Amino acid sequence: MTSQVISALDKSTNVRDMGRGDYRCPHLFALMGRMAPGLTGSLVKRNFFAPSNRKIGAHGRRFLNKGRRFQFQVHGKTIYGWQWGRGPGILFVHGWNSRGIHFGRYFRTLLDNGYRIVTYDAPAHGKSQGRQTNFFEMADTITAFFKQAVVPDIKGIVAHSLGAAAVIKHLAERETEIEAVLLAPALQPGKILRQTFRRHGIPLPVSKKLIQDLERQYGYSLLRHSPHRLARRITSRVLIIHDRDDHITPYAESRKISEGLNQMVLHTTTGLGHKRLLNDPEIVELVQAYLMERCPVG
Repeated sequence: MTSQVISALDKSTNVRDMGRGDYRCPHLFALMGRMAPGLTGSLVKRNFFAPSNRKIGAHGRRFLNKGRRFQFQVHGKTIYGWQWGRGPGILFVHGWNSRGIHFGRYFRTLLDNGYRIVTYDAPAHGKSQGRQTNFFEMADTITAFFKQAVVPDIKGIVAHSLGAAAVIKHLAERETEIEAVLLAPALQPGKILRQTFRRHGIPLPVSKKLIQDLERQYGYSLLRHSPHRLARRITSRVLIIHDRDDHITPYAESRKISEGLNQMVLHTTTGLGHKRLLNDPEIVELVQAYLMERCPVG
């Protein structure tokens, strides 16, 4: 019976969208959690922390081929990145189920105005190594990028969703004075993770142990190191862009944090949601203009 439940769970579960997903088997998870909590934890970890590897089109592949490739290490995984152009560097940090080249709409204008574009694929995303990852490792990836001085002279950062959460952690703990634009930041990734576990019927003892194991492995706490708590330690100015109709990372959290911190400036949109915000032409132009004003060339 146990092996049959495991097989059904493994075949029917593709839980890879942060904050939402396919809820076809919550009762199976609950049953499995009672029968074999250890095996359930392993299965949940394999599915919940394995991002989808989104494909890129022919134009994106050609653009990557023109870039100067670099690599660095984080937790034994090789991370691959690319840079284009010369001048002040703008680092683009993607979110869950994405990759660096998905910021491609932002690149051309910045390149034409004398900036250097830098991006990488996070662990278990795109070309980089790994099959599973999480918020802690994505945050450590940014720290490793700067600590290993992979690409010097970074003047600005643009980040989306869970990537934006990782950027907040880095800026707060390293006290780095870098201009940042955060698109739909996941300000409470721990809350999102727990809600996702509940929606899929993961028994509380199983989900608590998974979180405790992650915290022990990376030496962090989802509560103490939550971006909404760390943001108050950031001293540089941050532009937050968030849509009221975002059903993945709550807009209300960005509004609250911007109202309480002078260095956080909120730009609100309506009707774009979480993903369309990233490539909306008006948002792309806004981010480009902001960076060119705040990070002038020369």
